[in-house]
Amino acid sequence: MGRHYRGYIGYGVTSSMYDYANTLGGIITQYDRNVTLAGSLLTTGGTLIPAASTPDGYDYHVFQTSGSLDISGGSTNCDLMIIAGGGGGGGRLGGGGGAGGYLYLPNVPMGPGNYAVVIGAGGPDLAVGWPNGPGANQQGSDTTLGSYKAWGGGGGSSDNGGTAMHGGSGGGGATNAGGPSKDGLNPTTPSPIITSDFPGESHPYPYTQGYPGGSPGVPAGGGGAGGAGLAYATPCSSCGGPGKVGDIPVPASYGTPGPTPGRWFCGGGGGSGWPGYSNPSGGVGGGGAGGEPGSGTDATANTGGGGGGGPITGGTSGTGGSGICVVRVLA
Repeated sequence: MGRHYRGYIGYGVTSSMYDYANTLGGIITQYDRNVTLAGSLLTTGGTLIPAASTPDGYDYHVFQTSGSLDISGGSTNCDLMIIAGGGGGGGRLGGGGGAGGYLYLPNVPMGPGNYAVVIGAGGPDLAVGWPNGPGANQQGSDTTLGSYKAWGGGGGSSDNGGTAMHGGSGGGGATNAGGPSKDGLNPTTPSPIITSDFPGESHPYPYTQGYPGGSPGVPAGGGGAGGAGLAYATPCSSCGGPGKVGDIPVPASYGTPGPTPGRWFCGGGGGSGWPGYSNPSGGVGGGGAGGEPGSGTDATANTGGGGGGGPITGGTSGTGGSGICVVRVLA
């Protein structure tokens, strides 16, 4: 990475100074206008984890809030790990929220420019009442880097007229005439759903961002990036679908632990525990547990996990976890 030089009118910025800077691959500013010289690739934005601190010897840029990835001085290739906000759980006797979409794109060519990074928020919780509103109200928000998008997780259904929603991972269904679980975004997602709920995507979609909520049976856990949510009366009744280990090996300050080494993301939210299954667990990777007794629990922030479904009476469902974006610079 080149050194930086900054000059102003009256401070003797001469051609010899430019020649000297050029030998160092530096960047000069004359009259407040940036001039990038040869051999000075520079990437900035987010939290930098320098190559000396990563296991593979590459710089990482980690975005937990919205910002900009800025590339100057040349082109490079990057690995992109883009995670959307997870869906919130359904209200009364609610299904778990679906995890945010997990999109990993290796070796993406990126030229000089400023690439906007928008980190999706997790879907909100829902106070338990009767009847509850549709799962659209609990939808997670998309995370984008330039033109690349991970889709927000689907909200979980509530009972008696609630509706789960599609998402990067689908929301879980609910009992007592609540809506069924919904699909996530992967190559098996039917083309009408791609057209209506994921406009602009192709079919079959080449990347798996997530899986559906648990089916059949209700209440059900929300889908995760690594598998479908689990239905009521399965070995882990109404539990959230598992997430997956991140493809970029970020430090332990990001993601959650999991059953294998590495940091895990995008676990689905657990569905309601009624009747007789206490607090069905969220999927590994930050999913919140289902309610009953007590409220559904929130997903872990910046994991894209889904929120837990709400209990029978009182309290709320759990909120979805916000997303995250990690860029590995391969130059």
